[in-house]
This record gives sequence, structure tokens and C-alpha cells, in this order.
Amino acid sequence: MIVVGWLQYFYSPPPGSGLPIYLPLLSISVLNFFGHAVDSISNPIIGYWSDRTRSARGRRIPFLLGFTPSLALGFALIWFPPLGRVSPVNIMWLFVWIGLFWFSYTAVVAPYLSMHPEITPYRKERIAVSAWMALFELVGMILATVIAGDIIGKNKGGASIVGVHFGDGYKMVGICVAILILVTYYIPALTLKERPHSESKEVPFGFFHSIALCFKNPAFVPYIIPISLMKMAGDLIIAVIPFLVKTVIWPDKDAVGMFHGMSSEAVAGIMQGVIVMVAVALFPLIAWMGGRIGKKKVVMGAFIWFGIITPFIATVGRWPLVSAPAQGLVILLLFAPAVSSLFVLQRPLIADIMDYDEKLTGYRREAMYNGVEGLMTKFASGVSPLIMGTLFFIGGYTAQNPWGVLAAGPAAALFGLIAAFVFRKYPFRD
Repeated sequence: MIVVGWLQYFYSPPPGSGLPIYLPLLSISVLNFFGHAVDSISNPIIGYWSDRTRSARGRRIPFLLGFTPSLALGFALIWFPPLGRVSPVNIMWLFVWIGLFWFSYTAVVAPYLSMHPEITPYRKERIAVSAWMALFELVGMILATVIAGDIIGKNKGGASIVGVHFGDGYKMVGICVAILILVTYYIPALTLKERPHSESKEVPFGFFHSIALCFKNPAFVPYIIPISLMKMAGDLIIAVIPFLVKTVIWPDKDAVGMFHGMSSEAVAGIMQGVIVMVAVALFPLIAWMGGRIGKKKVVMGAFIWFGIITPFIATVGRWPLVSAPAQGLVILLLFAPAVSSLFVLQRPLIADIMDYDEKLTGYRREAMYNGVEGLMTKFASGVSPLIMGTLFFIGGYTAQNPWGVLAAGPAAALFGLIAAFVFRKYPFRD
């Protein structure tokens, strides 16, 4: 969430903002895409590797134990470019560490998520487990939005922690979150036990055959295309929020209003956090609706609602009688039902698809499904900074010319409506 929401802004803030520029807009957009491409391509590789792993700790735990340290290291060093100006050295630095971060992210998260279908085979219990997973994920997202934004905004000139000086708030966030990564992923790695090895875990298929079998599952394509489109749209909105705040909503901390005295970065964190906190409050309702009227109907409604709301981003700052910050908050509050629905119900959807695959093939191939899902969704996520960079280049991303920033809303809405159209073909209704 921090990488998606802040990396582009950190390396290439709006011109005239008074913030250091480490890379040109084109360079950071391409490197952002490269990182997501590494994540995307490595997903089926890790999935195939994990499904065929045999060890005393199972098929998933060894990946958490082995790759969590490099995940933490890669995340921390992203925020420490060697030179405080635009330089090829910074390009090479980010190339190395963003590549390590995203590969390690896949190697940890894909096997971790693959344990979800083994916890329970029952539909309502899967929704409940998914809701707990989403709750803790969104607690992390609150840290990544409200708390991280506040730290970044208050420590632009640097600060010291236990005698160690950091040049800015991004570096403080990088170190603190790296420690959290180590702690939180080693908890399941050291305490969980996987189910005993069985014949259904002896997956015999080759790499490309395994990928092809995923797409032969009649439920997978109507699931993966909409989820990928929503990933692209959601990441676009999250990444554009700091720019939207800086150019339209709250360009000056001395402005009079509800955020008086606060930096634009802190306000952006609050705006991102609003979506998260309201989404958390809706979790029980979404879980109940998923069990009552079916996951397909709820998720379909989320896609359509997202497509209806996002175009209004283009109107921020232009409503009569309402301040720009209030306009931004209203629109972002309305995102929450769609965000909540996808967080609670996406994991149960893919778990149902995995169960159906066992009926088709006779084998449990959770990691390969997570891997192919990651291949598609992470590629889509990597496309979002390219879309954002293109919109900024064409329409502008300054306070005087913010049309590229505002155009992100209608662009994301188009992806949401296409997702709803494709998801109609998803075959499972409950």
C-alpha cells in the first residue's frame, strides 16, 4: 500500500512543490511498471514451485521463512536513493531494490494466501476467515495511509530515532515497516502447521500445463479479468490521491479549513485512510450479505458502484457551497462499499474456484491459482502507474493545470464498468 500510494510521489513530486525530485516522471513510471512486472512474472513461478515443494514444514511455510528477510530489506532500501537529485545512480538503485522487493513479496504472500482454502472447506466459515484476514490487512492499510502520511508530512526535513538521523519521513516509514514485515510474517511461519501431505498434493503437471489448466477452469477467466481490471483501477485511485490533494484539495498547509496547519502529505494519508476505515466498518454487513444473497451479486454490485462513483473525482474543487477537502472526503467515503466487498469476498471467490479445480483435475493447486492470479493482477497493477504518468503528461499535474490528475477518476470508472460486464459470466452464484 505504501509503495503503491507513495513511491511515485516520493521520487517525482509535482514541479514547484518544493520537494526534491530524484527521478523524472517517465523514469519512475517505467521503474514502477518494472517492479510490478517482476511481481507478475514471478507469481506463477513461485506458485508452481510451492505446489511441488515437499518439506517437513509443508509446501508454504518454507517460503515465509526464507524470503521474509529480503522482503523487509528491499522495502526499506527503496526509500534511500543515494543522490538527492535526478541521476542515473538513482535509477540503478531503484531498479535493484524494487526488483528484490516485488520478487520477495510474491515469494512470501502467494504461499501465505495459498493456506487459506486449507483452513476450512465451508462457505460461511471461509467468508468469516476472509473477513478476519481483510480486517488485519486493513489495519495495516491504516498504518500505511493515515500514520505513514502523518509521519511523511511531519518529517520532511528529517528526524532522529534513538540517535539515528533520517533525512525524511519516508526513510523512517521504510525502517519501521521493514521491522513490522519481519515480525508479522514470522508469526505464522513459526506457529502454523500445514495439513499433512496427501495424494492430492502430489501435483504431476508441468509448469505451462499447470497454467493452461487454470484457464480451462470455466470459473477462472470470468473472475480474473474483472479482478485485474479492478486492481488496475484501485491502484490508480490510491496513487493519484497524494497528487489530487497537492494540486486541488489542499495545496497549502496555511489554507483555512478543516486541515489547517497540516501538510498535503498528511491530508493525503487521511484521505486514503478514510476509505479504509469506513470499509472496515462495513465488513460485518458485507460478510452477512455474501452469505445471505450470494458472493456474485455483492461483488457485481461493487463493480457497478465503483464505476458510478469514480467519475466524480473529475469534479473535485468545483462544487458550489462545499469546500474542496469536504468534496474529496465525500467522494472517497462513497468508495468504501466497493472496497469492503472486494476485501471480504475476493478470497472466498478464488477458494471456490480452487475447490472446483480439484474436481476437474484431482489435485490441490492453490499456489498455482494464486500465482496465475498474481501474474494477471500484478501486471494490471503495473500498468496503473503508466496510465497515471500518461494522464499527467497529457493533462498536467500541477495546481495550475491539474487535469491529468482529475482524469484518473473517469479512467478508473471505465475499468470498473468493464469488470462488471465480464463478471456476469462467473458461474457460481452462492
